[in-house]
Amino acid sequence: QDPAFDPGRTYSIPWQSGMTGLVVRTDLAPDIKSINDLFDPQYKGKITMLDELRDTVPLVMKADGIDPVDASTQDWLDAIDKIKQAKNDGQIRRFTGNDYVQDLAKGDVVAAVGWSGDAVQAQADNENIAYIQPEQGCMIWSDNMSIPIGAPNSPAAYEFMNYVYEPENQAQIV
Repeated sequence: QDPAFDPGRTYSIPWQSGMTGLVVRTDLAPDIKSINDLFDPQYKGKITMLDELRDTVPLVMKADGIDPVDASTQDWLDAIDKIKQAKNDGQIRRFTGNDYVQDLAKGDVVAAVGWSGDAVQAQADNENIAYIQPEQGCMIWSDNMSIPIGAPNSPAAYEFMNYVYEPENQAQIV
């Protein structure tokens, strides 16, 4: 209701929201419950992390007991170093956008730092893919709609925003 980038929601409204946490092949890695589990050597080369700095690094900090809101610069750098070391050691297969879902479906990856919506969609094809909220918590995100200053057809933008906020339309989008 009051994001730092738009106090009072004067210029934006949420489009879609979700959570960033663990997306796991439960048949291949049933014990993964924490971001720290991704660093277990038994999963070497079978883990991916998002290339989204604001998602991945805070999750690693949370897993180490650090609240990202109160984190120091050194806390951020330590989390980045932990991730970098895991990549250099081959623990992390690669950094991805949404394409980690294909690796999970094929079984090339057993767990990923990923988005809740991707997991729900992937479950339609493979019941062994699940979103798991990390024990230490997840990241909550929201994509937003806004109308740029000087937009040539603001009334149409408002109409679209109102349209997608109608429950029957939003249900189809979600």
